[in-house]
Amino acid sequence: MVSKKEGDSPGIEKKKQEALKVSIAEGAANRVSYGFGNNYITPFALALKANSTQIGILSSLSTLTYELVQLFSSRLLEKNSRKKVVSKLVIFEAFFWLVIAGLGIAAHYGKIGSLAVYALIIIYMALMVFSGLAFPAWFSWMGDLIPEKGRGRYLSKRNIVGGAVEIATMAIGIVLIRAFENSGLLLWGLSVFFILTVIFKLIAYSLLKKQYEPRFKLKKTSEFSIFSFIKRYDDMGKFAVYQGVFYFSIMIASPFFIVYMAKELQFSTFTYMTIMFSSAIFSLVFLPLVGRFSDKYGNVKLLQISAFFFALSPLLWLFSKNPIWLGTIPQISTAIANSALVIAYTNFCYNSASREHRSLCISYSNVLIGIGAFFGALLGGLVLDHIKTPGMSIFLVVFIISALLRAATAIYFLPRIKERRKFVHIPHLHSSLSRQVKTLHSEIGWINEVGRKNYAEGLKIWKT
Repeated sequence: MVSKKEGDSPGIEKKKQEALKVSIAEGAANRVSYGFGNNYITPFALALKANSTQIGILSSLSTLTYELVQLFSSRLLEKNSRKKVVSKLVIFEAFFWLVIAGLGIAAHYGKIGSLAVYALIIIYMALMVFSGLAFPAWFSWMGDLIPEKGRGRYLSKRNIVGGAVEIATMAIGIVLIRAFENSGLLLWGLSVFFILTVIFKLIAYSLLKKQYEPRFKLKKTSEFSIFSFIKRYDDMGKFAVYQGVFYFSIMIASPFFIVYMAKELQFSTFTYMTIMFSSAIFSLVFLPLVGRFSDKYGNVKLLQISAFFFALSPLLWLFSKNPIWLGTIPQISTAIANSALVIAYTNFCYNSASREHRSLCISYSNVLIGIGAFFGALLGGLVLDHIKTPGMSIFLVVFIISALLRAATAIYFLPRIKERRKFVHIPHLHSSLSRQVKTLHSEIGWINEVGRKNYAEGLKIWKT
């Protein structure tokens, strides 16, 4: 349950509007940290001499950790405000980015050797624990700030600003990484990036502290298990299961596009990061369009668009090895897919889950995503390292398998998903109905008793 809603008085409304403005700046700071941090984790692993299986393990375990810990996020909200939870966890994230920077410096001087990749996997998983715990609380918090009407437009605006900042970050990073690579200081350069990530995480922390948070208290009576959530299998449940299966299909190929460019096409770090950079640029073009589309036509249709382009994207890598081709057509398809999914996923969860269940629903949905992503990335890495396909690159085979599974998943699930009403947990509804039925029975009994007495008194009078 939640505490009594504060209402939309002019003072509260003003605080919400100010918080939304600050949130755009906070999102931009986080995107800088993402641009210098998360975007370079795979190149960092490759610089540490990671193979395809290790890249798959890094990607799959970190994603699984991020999603699974969200099962415990609601417990933090029982005793703490969402603002307190999110802001404190950001500090822990900053600490672990600092540890990763130290790992890079140590690896540069040969202090760790072959253990460096496994150390990275463990440290990055620890970082994902705190990042994952923070997300449901932040998601619930933002849901109380963003007006339901025009939610798509606000989210697309926030993502456009953040995306523009991330693009600038990536552009700076690509120029610097070329200089570091040419001078033999790649690991040192990546460590500098991770230190910058720490700085911008701390900036994001300071901005989070300035944001207003509407009163909210999560009680144990609002909780329900992930098994009852899946068993219910309403539209929110179907959507969550779809996301889990779809991410399994995506992650069979997604972590390995960079590996394909680095190991098979022999592109430099500068070249393949420039190709990935182009996707971020194209995303800025499509984000305003998908935001307006979501508000006008709904999120299920947006999910269909996203699924089509996600299925198309891996196939576009089959036609050419030219960096110009790979940096344009496949990246445009990926940009449309990602932009549509980000808005559709967020809006669908906001629209389909009630305020008190929002953090739990997003947690359980993300857990299923994490499980799917874990097995998908692990499978992709194992196939790449242990299966040979004479006459055709094994990378391209993996891309085809991923594309087919993405299409099949969307064709099966999306016609079954509808976006209709808020999520209401059955046990609570059942207990509420039971109380009402019991009350009604007692009232009927009382009426019958009064009726019998009145009838007896009336009979006596009639006889007299």
